[in-house]
Amino acid sequence: MLDEQIKPYKKNGFIMLPGFFSRTDFEDLLSTAESIMKMQIQKLGIKVLERPSAEIDLSRPFETLVETLYTSDQNAFENAVAMLPLTAAGRRLASNADLLKICSNLLEAPEDILIMSGPNLRCNYPGQTKRLYTWHSEAHWYPKRRNFLNVWIPFYREKMEGNGTMLLKRGSHTQQWDFAEFQGYTKNDSESALQYEVPDSEVQTYESVAVNQPEGTLIAFDKNTVHSSSVNTSGTITYSLEFRCYDYRRDLTVAFGSGERPYSLESRRTGRPGFRV
Repeated sequence: MLDEQIKPYKKNGFIMLPGFFSRTDFEDLLSTAESIMKMQIQKLGIKVLERPSAEIDLSRPFETLVETLYTSDQNAFENAVAMLPLTAAGRRLASNADLLKICSNLLEAPEDILIMSGPNLRCNYPGQTKRLYTWHSEAHWYPKRRNFLNVWIPFYREKMEGNGTMLLKRGSHTQQWDFAEFQGYTKNDSESALQYEVPDSEVQTYESVAVNQPEGTLIAFDKNTVHSSSVNTSGTITYSLEFRCYDYRRDLTVAFGSGERPYSLESRRTGRPGFRV
């Protein structure tokens, strides 16, 4: 089984393991997310939507609470999301024995020194691009970290082409990439996500693979694998959980922080999406 996972990971730059997690595995995290959303809503003194979007899952309050908080106060919503990995439920999921084992095997690192970041909840709202990312490599976001991988998991419902899934470039992990720095998914927009874009012209010869997988599928991919978000053109919010797993042994630093980047603030203001040399 180990070779069956490592060989395609090294060949393609990623693996997909359907059924890795079940809804039961997510139950604690889901309940905690609901509690945090309720807390934020109560602090704001707003009412929970009585008639949420027709296509959401009404079997439990999660999506109603997400929609209520997001449409009322996006800052409060983003802070709620930031709290989730720091909760007991978040830490339990990050300590899942099977998750640690697969990360240890793929990184060829002992489990006891792995540094786990996450689970980070990402919500892809229909038609919105504010928090989407163009083609990029995670290595550019964490340049001081030499050995790490990324884990992406469809959460609450399946991810597929058309509902805001992730796209991966097969085999793109075999080299390091240059990038352009700017703000905005489709245009300059200081309110949108910062981009470290690998130009499309550089990766167009690599096959694009869309994640069409049910909830609980584990997608692990190399730090150099080029990937991107996609616009959700469905009528339903879709969700993913993200982890990052680090092996610090070969890093040229004794610092714990993983997010330090030596790029200039000025380039964020002057960069241009779509610019090509």
